[in-house]
Amino acid sequence: MPPLAAWEWTEAYGALQAEPSSVFGDWQKAQNETLRQIESVIGEEELEQYHEKSKGSVTLKKGETVIFGDGWGALEQMRRKTNNEQPLEPHLDFGTLQDEQSDWFCLLEHGKFPKKDVKDTPQSYCVSKVWEQKVNNIPVADRDWYTYYQMGVIAMSKTDWQDAMQYFAKSIESENNGWAHYGLAVVSCYLDDREKSIYHAKQTINLCKGRVSVIRDAGKLLLHFNAYKELLSVIEPYVLNDEIAKDGRIGFYRVKSLAELNCIEKAEEILYNNGGLIIPDIREGELSITQLWFDIEQKKAESRGETFDSKKLKPPAQFDFRLKHTN
Repeated sequence: MPPLAAWEWTEAYGALQAEPSSVFGDWQKAQNETLRQIESVIGEEELEQYHEKSKGSVTLKKGETVIFGDGWGALEQMRRKTNNEQPLEPHLDFGTLQDEQSDWFCLLEHGKFPKKDVKDTPQSYCVSKVWEQKVNNIPVADRDWYTYYQMGVIAMSKTDWQDAMQYFAKSIESENNGWAHYGLAVVSCYLDDREKSIYHAKQTINLCKGRVSVIRDAGKLLLHFNAYKELLSVIEPYVLNDEIAKDGRIGFYRVKSLAELNCIEKAEEILYNNGGLIIPDIREGELSITQLWFDIEQKKAESRGETFDSKKLKPPAQFDFRLKHTN
């Protein structure tokens, strides 16, 4: 479908009756009879005429807005108006801007981002070419940590790793912040630079204190590189926070790290606490916690000098996410 194209048609539904001998048997004969019956009720020309006449009353009919979605459509409409571009469909109501669009509206209106506190979580991102151009047009004198951070995100979205690293580094140089450190951790992971990824992941958690989502994401990178000691060193200070202590994904990181470091008793204490660790966002087909249970059992068996045979064991139901059980 080409840009700015609109494909429209009108369909009609209903029952028709025909002699069984006409529609069963020969395929071409059945087609012809069916088409004849349809034409006798409402023909193609009649349907096309109805389609044209109904455009104003149906297609372009003003509807009642029940609830608006997010404000990105409204922002795009404003951007097009500012750039004297063809607007989005004029008969549609795209609502108003919301908090997520506020930074980008400021960029649209004033040519720069608003002042942002490094302690605040970035609200949103735009990585399309039209917004990339506007970000790149921000005068150097008006570029701060947040500007360079957004430039890094845009570069990373295009897999321009070197540019992304430079922008994130400039963001940190402008004002130290966990968000740019996380960007560097991710880029370093893609470049398979273990030491840098671990360093920046730890900085991310330390600078973005107490944020569950940050610990989840940065912790995942540490787990990817088997940095178990480093993971525990940055997570454990925050487990007194009830929200962090109860998070299933973070709990998994802790159990996995403790098990790999042979702290089996502590690992099982967390694993079986309150009836068993639950990971609410576990993915379909993900066997991470199932495999972790087997790994712990294997370590326990080896510590007793016993031969480990996973086929003779069955995980507790709350940890068993296998689709097919093998005995």
